[in-house]
Amino acid sequence: MLMEGLPARYRWSRTPAEIESEARLFAAVQRSGAEVSLSFSHGTWRAVILAADHECLFACLAGAISAHGMEILECEAFTHQAGFAVDVFRFADPHRTLELNPPEQERLAETLRRAALGQIAVEPLLRRRPLRPVPAPAAADPPAITISTDVAGKSTVIEVVAWDRPALLHDLAVAISGFGCDIGLVLADTRGHRAIDVFYLTRGGRPLDEAAALALRERLERACAARPR
Repeated sequence: MLMEGLPARYRWSRTPAEIESEARLFAAVQRSGAEVSLSFSHGTWRAVILAADHECLFACLAGAISAHGMEILECEAFTHQAGFAVDVFRFADPHRTLELNPPEQERLAETLRRAALGQIAVEPLLRRRPLRPVPAPAAADPPAITISTDVAGKSTVIEVVAWDRPALLHDLAVAISGFGCDIGLVLADTRGHRAIDVFYLTRGGRPLDEAAALALRERLERACAARPR
């Protein structure tokens, strides 16, 4: 069953209709390896991806959405005990590409499927994406990175508050996965030009020690400072 293997947050953050829809995806993903659902409501798009979990899965999905010119507004990522991940993204389509050209919806869904299955590299897609103007952050407004341990003492919690830019969420997730960490839960939000991204993670099944946390902080600071692409 889908809900039995997911954190309690999944249950209370979903409507009954969403749970029913994602349960159907869960039944199918055990045969296909990756399932994608796209929907549009109240001016924004929602992508739900269920896939066999693997290193950099979340980063690949976030990068694939950004590579199609979309702006990620919110996301949640959950890990199922059976080895599957449930990733949910809400994003804006500033040029109305998906709405005005419906075949692009299937193209995005197929990109997400292939990214989830490890069949395409996301970095080349990001490099081909046309750059959009992004307001520069103020020099006195560096990223704020907070690192703590969750109340159960089982995961490290990292909150990154930074000036938003294309592919920022992808770059943060790559930095975390590249440090050997497993991401168990992601909560991301965008308010104006500011991104607020929270990651629950472990390394080797345990929270990070102080030295590792400081080293990861440096990686995340470099990711925040990277130029848009």
